[in-house]
Amino acid sequence: MHFRDLTLAAAGLAAIFAAADAGAIYIRHDRTATPHEQLAAMFPATGYFGESNFQSCTATLVSPTQVLIAAHCVDNNANGNPDVSVSSMAFGLQVNVPSNLSENIASVAINPLWDSSNGDAAYDFAILTLSSPITSVAPALITSQNPVGQMGAAVGYGNQGTGTSHSDPSGADDKLAVTNMIERYGDDPIFSNNPTLQFDFDSPSNNRSTFGSNSPLNLEGATASGDSGSPLMAQFGDTWFVTGVLNTGYNPYGQDSLYGDISIYAAVQTPQNLAWLQSQGLRIIEDTTPVLGDANRDWFVDQSDLDLVLANWGSSTTAGTGADVSGDGFVGIEDLDILLAQWGEGTPFPGVALAAAVVPEPGSLALLSLGLVVLRCRRR
Repeated sequence: MHFRDLTLAAAGLAAIFAAADAGAIYIRHDRTATPHEQLAAMFPATGYFGESNFQSCTATLVSPTQVLIAAHCVDNNANGNPDVSVSSMAFGLQVNVPSNLSENIASVAINPLWDSSNGDAAYDFAILTLSSPITSVAPALITSQNPVGQMGAAVGYGNQGTGTSHSDPSGADDKLAVTNMIERYGDDPIFSNNPTLQFDFDSPSNNRSTFGSNSPLNLEGATASGDSGSPLMAQFGDTWFVTGVLNTGYNPYGQDSLYGDISIYAAVQTPQNLAWLQSQGLRIIEDTTPVLGDANRDWFVDQSDLDLVLANWGSSTTAGTGADVSGDGFVGIEDLDILLAQWGEGTPFPGVALAAAVVPEPGSLALLSLGLVVLRCRRR
């Protein structure tokens, strides 16, 4: 078994972090680490979690001040209380974990079902509130959509291995990612009496597949100790969304994380989890269809979209990408018309005052009033 040891009682700090052995993403034995590093770079909001100089889990920034993580990373004995002082906890986004972590967590909220169910894998959610916001990285999007059948990605930190060996791939960054088809939502016979999301690590020799297709993806892989709390990303269209949080895993063929291994995630879509996450103020996107006018693909049409259109005004681009919300390959008046008509549409962060969110800044309005009258006249 890997990721967490349910037999641990509340113990001293050293014992807690020693148990959270910092192994991480496992890749195919016939692949190098480089493409997995490049894939990991597509998920800048996923970072490491730990204390002092101990990296123990992986977590994801889901608002400027909130981080989504597994409850067992902070409450391993499922008693509803953090195992260590909140003031000693740290979250960071560097590709490689620094030798000393900077404490930056103000509070921890633990899903009450994690406690009352005695640590059932299905309810393994917690939320960290940062002592100050992180604005350098866009938060990851979360959806309640069922991701089964979608392309998935796992992202994690620490030492790595391959499908045939626990030895590290040469020269790999701490942060790696792998892809996998998300093939199952339901009960797992070993770790959960309630629904979880799961995928398995298929062998390129087609001789190790626990369920679903036995054909591995090009960047297929598995999770391991130290990846706990990491997001299960699912691709809907061309956008990745968080759909679950890693709880545990096992390999019915034998050694953990090698070919045939199963990764098990608490699912956002489970009604009880969804209700709790929403009660904590997390932004949950129900409809993964892109929002018309949403230039920066954050699922809400507001000032940031207008800023992007103005910054790219008059430029040509691939049709339908970036600031070209009209799909004509050019950033101009058509895009602005759509954006203003759609202003305030989508899913804002909870607590955002609608009046403030839907009124363009005075500077933008002034620029528009000066420039667009001329542009419209020239079009006649």
